[in-house]
Amino acid sequence: MNGNIIWTPTQVTGSILALSIIFAPGISLYMRVKDTHGPVIFGQPPHEWLRLVHQHPRPWRWATISFICIILTTLFGLALLAGLLRDAGDPGFSQAGLLAFALGTALWVIVLAARLTIDPWAGKEMLAKGAIPDVYTALSKWNGAMFVIFTILAFAGVMSFGAAILATNLLPHWLGWATLIYSLAGLTLLAITRDSLPIMHHLMPFVIGIILLL
Repeated sequence: MNGNIIWTPTQVTGSILALSIIFAPGISLYMRVKDTHGPVIFGQPPHEWLRLVHQHPRPWRWATISFICIILTTLFGLALLAGLLRDAGDPGFSQAGLLAFALGTALWVIVLAARLTIDPWAGKEMLAKGAIPDVYTALSKWNGAMFVIFTILAFAGVMSFGAAILATNLLPHWLGWATLIYSLAGLTLLAITRDSLPIMHHLMPFVIGIILLL
């Protein structure tokens, strides 16, 4: 019976964490949301942001969907990893990390859902009426606050997984230290710049997945 088992729980977890990166090319479509030879959409003022969203709906939509896919896949992989770490003797760090990452994921998905729905609507309204809808300004501030909270929760969650790695023998301890240092660096960057690249949250889970497979 056991001879028919091809994938172990460790291999399944590693595969999901590592293969989440397949959505990265879709995320790169954000780089096409710009004028010819012009800057990309990020960092542009609201009226330029909405104009670019309106003019480049397809790459905007598929890049946003790719971000939703990669964060949900990573969350699923971390949930499996938390189970492995718990079985390996983790006193609870991974469970706390999973909760933090899950709460952050929920906020990030809400922000991404707004990109899929509210931003195209606001861009259409702006071009039709010549002014940004008042409600969009308020929602943008709300989404900005949720993004910051998501970033804190995601880095804190991954940091907790680093502590869980150090508390068990499932993975090499150097990986636990690397995860802790990387997450602290991400939080420090957020504190200094008040911004972060969302793709950063997927680097250490990807590395963990590769190490699990090896």
